[in-house]
Amino acid sequence: MESVKEIFVALTILFGSGYAAEKVHEYVKQATIKQIQKGLPHLSDYTRKLIR
Repeated sequence: MESVKEIFVALTILFGSGYAAEKVHEYVKQATIKQIQKGLPHLSDYTRKLIR
């Protein structure tokens, strides 16, 4: 009976993490689209800071 409970817990974690990963992916995708719609900043200043 203990092994059945462990299998159930493992499956719950597996499916739960898949659901959470999907939600995180959707959030990041929407945030990226909003940032692109606002207009991305020029990278020349950032590049200059990196090579100093």
